[in-house]
Amino acid sequence: MIDVAKGLSILLVVLGHNSIFGAHQPAIASALSAFRVPFFFFIAGVVFSPQHKTLWQILLRNADAWLKPALVVTVGMGLVGIITGKVAFESILLAVTYATGFTLFWPALWFLPHLWLVCGFSAGLLIHGKGLVDNGFKKTVLLVVLAALGFLAINLFDEPIANHACYRQTSFSPMLAECGLPFSADLLFVTSFFFLGGHFLSSLVKRFRCTPAMLGLALLALGLLIGLPALPTDLNFRIYSNVLTSPLRAVAGIFLMLCLCDVLARAAWVTGFFSAVGQRSLFILIFHLPVVFLLVRNLPRFIDSPLLVGVAAYVVPLAWSALLYEVVVRSRLLRAVMLPVKSNSPRTAPEAVQPTSSH
Repeated sequence: MIDVAKGLSILLVVLGHNSIFGAHQPAIASALSAFRVPFFFFIAGVVFSPQHKTLWQILLRNADAWLKPALVVTVGMGLVGIITGKVAFESILLAVTYATGFTLFWPALWFLPHLWLVCGFSAGLLIHGKGLVDNGFKKTVLLVVLAALGFLAINLFDEPIANHACYRQTSFSPMLAECGLPFSADLLFVTSFFFLGGHFLSSLVKRFRCTPAMLGLALLALGLLIGLPALPTDLNFRIYSNVLTSPLRAVAGIFLMLCLCDVLARAAWVTGFFSAVGQRSLFILIFHLPVVFLLVRNLPRFIDSPLLVGVAAYVVPLAWSALLYEVVVRSRLLRAVMLPVKSNSPRTAPEAVQPTSSH
């Protein structure tokens, strides 16, 4: 079930970036936006275990797994931009030091530095703050505090809709502080709420079985998610609508996804498919977005069917990312710069985006 969840989480992220899907299925897209990214961090927390490791070891291993490929891709894109005269050196320096969606050349890369930050923060809390999480009551209080602080922190910064400078920043300026913190640290409390929630419930999730009654509750949750008035959630854009309903909608969606994952995992071939997707999730996360934008912008000139364009803009980026994965695992040089040191052998698949390198 966890393998299915890893693959499903990255597929939902790609679907969320497909503007054609959002335009033609606004109710479903709104429902997915409520829990798509929270589900990603929740599953990351489920598979995370800091046992027998120091905080420094966890930070280094996860920097090798996530910061290194993000740095390589960002610098590579920046150098191409310098050669073509479209990018200044300051933009590269800003992208690698601030590393948020509004400073990176490919906004989806914000996941990687922020996931490293969430993992480090959570590991530090679990290792050096054991007194805060040594029973169920304290864990619950911590999660409530994180959810409340997260809502307050996000709303200290501007949304791109209200401040267009937050769509893209290419130089160091005071405007940066209006849009967010380096490594999206202003989102840390919200994302840690879901990450630590997954970690605290890890043993229950791994034993989770969706009964007919639970499935009924999951379908009810889906109906509520779709039927309730739209309350948009977009963490990259600092949109988190309500201190109560936003996390509740996310939790309902996570429960729905766990039920779906349990049902899907009962077929071996389905598990195999989602496992393969999860294995390539790092590459899907990094490389899908520019292909999605390219297809959505250009395919309508040749294909007079929004459905076909939408499907192509979903399938082709996934196939492209999988192809790049196959190229990288067959190249010693590319493995060294794109994959974790421990798993850069062609016989060993790279770690998924989720922090499996820490357990």
